[in-house]
Amino acid sequence: MATEKPLFTQEAEDLIFNTARAQVVSTVLWRGSGRPGPDFDRELGELAKVPVLGTFVSFKKKGQLRSCMGWMNDGVSLAEALRASAISAAREDPRFPPLAGSEFESLSMEVWVLWGMAETACPPQERPDAFEIGRHGLQISGFGRRGLLLPGVALEFGMNNLQFLEAVCQKAGLPRDAWRDGRTTLNIFEGLAIDRPFFNEEIAGERAEAAEKNSGADKRFDARQYSWNFGLPPVAPAASRPAPQTPEFPAVRPAAVAGMFYPRGEEQKRMLDAFAAVSAKEPGCEAAAVMVPHAGWIYSGELAYRTLAETKIPSSVLILAPKHRPEGAPWALCPARVWDFGTGQLENDMDLTRGIARAVPRFKLDTLSHRREHAVEVILPMLARLAPGVKVAGGVLGFGNEEDLFDGARQFADYYAGLENPPLLIISSDMNHYESLARTEDLDQKALDALETLDPRRLCSAVSENRISMCGVQPAAFILDALRRAGRLSSFRKIGHTTSAAASGDTAHVVGYAGYLFL
Repeated sequence: MATEKPLFTQEAEDLIFNTARAQVVSTVLWRGSGRPGPDFDRELGELAKVPVLGTFVSFKKKGQLRSCMGWMNDGVSLAEALRASAISAAREDPRFPPLAGSEFESLSMEVWVLWGMAETACPPQERPDAFEIGRHGLQISGFGRRGLLLPGVALEFGMNNLQFLEAVCQKAGLPRDAWRDGRTTLNIFEGLAIDRPFFNEEIAGERAEAAEKNSGADKRFDARQYSWNFGLPPVAPAASRPAPQTPEFPAVRPAAVAGMFYPRGEEQKRMLDAFAAVSAKEPGCEAAAVMVPHAGWIYSGELAYRTLAETKIPSSVLILAPKHRPEGAPWALCPARVWDFGTGQLENDMDLTRGIARAVPRFKLDTLSHRREHAVEVILPMLARLAPGVKVAGGVLGFGNEEDLFDGARQFADYYAGLENPPLLIISSDMNHYESLARTEDLDQKALDALETLDPRRLCSAVSENRISMCGVQPAAFILDALRRAGRLSSFRKIGHTTSAAASGDTAHVVGYAGYLFL
């Protein structure tokens, strides 16, 4: 049942905006410091449990969009949706770099609270009359794609109903007139926008405090500081930070990004069907490893699925991904017995997980590192579709230097070479991030040229020397080096390369994606 319109007083709107703003400030200034963000249940009080369709938090800088991210799951609590949206908007919009504290004065923030998602029941030709400009937002889905535009978009750009329909089709990566096709589904919803300037004296004081405690906290990441580590902004070296360990591991690792990076429910099945329609019907080879992207499915899902479909998937796989978040152990294996991905589950290969942890002491069994990590999770529904009974071990790599990396790869190679039925090794990685299309294509090619030499040290050097923000260079170098040592790496097969611009049309802030088999 669709959520109903919440009735907010002016005081309630202020509370919603201020709590979201506090979370953004905490995410930007204090990430990784151990300082907690706002307690949404306490701050929002009775509002915290109000059921909503979802929320969006967006920023503008000098009138131009700076970031916009949301969290949608009909019936979700306002507290859960608002916290997730604020964190995502601060640092996870794939089109833009993370927010920096130095930008705060120039930002305005808009918080959208959404409700009432409903499918239009009219014939496609009557859809232009099925919604009201300024009142309704649109979501269209079909042919494995989905796009959403908030109610304010039509007003901001002076669109009429027909133009709004065409715009949401383009947002989904569909033809402008796809709304006329009965095979597409059009949903409408409503929302409330709370729009205010972001900066105030309190934030200025908190920023000064953060700068005093950590003079580097608000600086953009410089790849040259860490050689091969491009996963996270600079923090203290791993050796000086005891990794938190979870004494009792949960049985299930719950889905963290279902409904955001990939769809839930029937839409997930439709999207997988669309990927399968353009992929190999039968796997063409037995690869030792593959490299697939891990962005939102609308950007890179088809390439990831096509790559996986090209190889025979054995009974077990190991997904090795970059560590995008600061919490938890720097090198971490997921200890939960089951992976959940919103509309299904896959069993963790606990024998493989424990075996790797024994063979490579740097790897810790750690729940915290995997709690919100997306780079393993987005691949799970694809594996479930292609190999329903497969068991999945998952690990993330964070901080260290090249010698740590290759020492760990040597230890893993010794373990891997002794396995009677070795797993398929899956490198989870995107390519260069957030630069122009031309620049991204140039830097991606430099990294891929090095990758195709099958020399992991050359790959690390190319990424470091050219300042390429290939987030999965660590997992790629680790796996390539281990396979070389184990005598299992002789050639490669390139499946494809694409960028986010192909789906979004944005050629100014582009992320690259590549799919490879290693034989």
